[in-house]
Amino acid sequence: MSMIATGTEFERILDTNTDLASEMPAFSVIEVGDKVEIATRAASTDISCKSKIVNVLDAEEKKLALYVPSYGGKPFRMLSGEEYSLVVHTRDSLIKFSCSFEGYIKQEENYFVVIKILDEGIKLQRREFFRFTCMLAMKFSLMYTGDNEVARLLQNSGYTKMHNGIIRDIGGGGVRFITNEDIESGSQIQCTIMLGHTAMLIKGKILDKQYMPKSSLKFQYRAMFVDVSQTTQDEIVNFIFAEQRKQKKFRKAPTL
Repeated sequence: MSMIATGTEFERILDTNTDLASEMPAFSVIEVGDKVEIATRAASTDISCKSKIVNVLDAEEKKLALYVPSYGGKPFRMLSGEEYSLVVHTRDSLIKFSCSFEGYIKQEENYFVVIKILDEGIKLQRREFFRFTCMLAMKFSLMYTGDNEVARLLQNSGYTKMHNGIIRDIGGGGVRFITNEDIESGSQIQCTIMLGHTAMLIKGKILDKQYMPKSSLKFQYRAMFVDVSQTTQDEIVNFIFAEQRKQKKFRKAPTL
């Protein structure tokens, strides 16, 4: 749906005062100027774009105006009918929504995208959102989620096929990893991740995948940790901070 407006109409929209306090707790804390990150949710892509909120257009419809997102230094084309993941960096928290692209509005020579929030939103801890680039070995197996009792018992007894992967970045809430195994989005996996000398067993859910035909490891996945304890999350974050300190110390070390 295209929503091309004139400059006067856009100025009128921007001048509209809207009371959000009674609409929904997460949505009500959004302010003009908040930075956002938009990510595709299609299984075949892994694209995350940055933008900023221009204005709240309609509190009841939960519509926002954003600067046109950029990806790789170029405007990113959003598609009608597609759902996207939206993370809003508010003053005190990070909030994750699902959203859809509604069209464009125009002011003079500038275009802005209109998105519609589709859910109530989830507040994230900043430590969950933070990502640390790395190269860590991992092993994982697909988790059985059906109703076959024999298959479930085999899985619980450890009789499941293990696959190898390499973690490209990790955070308190999930990982991005590469492997040669073709896994369906939405699948649940059980990961063994080596953090230093500590092996951690964590469940995860595949959010999306990217096929990379020219790479030695053909598939890249983003996975969200499932049922992760606060203790495990703290251990991951502490590991990240320790590795950062090592890298910083190494960069400052004098050369001989």
